[in-house]
Amino acid sequence: VTIDGEDQPLSTGNLVNFAITHGEHVYGVNWRMDEALGWLYRTPELAISEDARNVSHAVQLAKSRWILFLGGPAIGSAVLFWGVVIVTVLVGLTLTYLPKFPLTKLDAILVAVGATLANIWALLFVALWTLGVWWRARAKLDDLPVYLYRLIQIALGFLAFVGLLALFFTVLSALQTPPDMYITSSSILGDRSNFSSADSHLLRWFADESNVNVPTAWVFSLPFWVYQLTMLAWSLWLVFALIKWVRATFTALSAPTFWGSHSKRASSDEKAVEKSDSVEQIESSDATEEGDRKPSE
Repeated sequence: VTIDGEDQPLSTGNLVNFAITHGEHVYGVNWRMDEALGWLYRTPELAISEDARNVSHAVQLAKSRWILFLGGPAIGSAVLFWGVVIVTVLVGLTLTYLPKFPLTKLDAILVAVGATLANIWALLFVALWTLGVWWRARAKLDDLPVYLYRLIQIALGFLAFVGLLALFFTVLSALQTPPDMYITSSSILGDRSNFSSADSHLLRWFADESNVNVPTAWVFSLPFWVYQLTMLAWSLWLVFALIKWVRATFTALSAPTFWGSHSKRASSDEKAVEKSDSVEQIESSDATEEGDRKPSE
């Protein structure tokens, strides 16, 4: 027990008594709990003799913990990851309802959750890539000029390359760096939102008033190795999923031809010319027969 920074020779235990005098003073009560940090941590329950004002909590967790959920007074830290992942999953599921979309519903859910944990911007490039493949598989480009056809093929191939590159760096980030759980604190606590900052494991709460029972806070977290195993499993799934997506991309780009060669288009034009010549020959033969019939009549 300290008063104005000076230790006080008071009795220790579950109940601590000291007098509160007039004026501005700083009272401190420090204690140590011999408890291992488990998956659920709660701040100690405190009871004081009268109502309190401006009650604040600060919990500093180790960087080796994966924070999933937390709670406490209304003003304080919050995990925004779950709201972000719900939005990304809904967008992904909406895209899967497009006819012949290259991603299944399970693919959309898994890639949205994994990329949101490691690198949410990768989802933008994956969405552009898959939408481009979907459009190319349905588009009829036979009548386009060769240069425009090739330009579209190059653009779609570049989108596929960028999407693959974004997923590659996402896997590297997922296996090496801690997850981004979008943990933020209220500006009332003296700091602005701290997304991906060094203080993301410093959790704070504030209550403007409380009764004799001081409000508590809680944190649900797991060891960092659990996150690493989760992302390793996600990365292995992604490898097999990419094989399927690359095959769908190649199939879409190679129909009817990958590079739009002049020879194939020329052959198609020759066939069209031959067809028109045959039609003209039939019409001329019909006219000749009609001419032969008139003298006989």
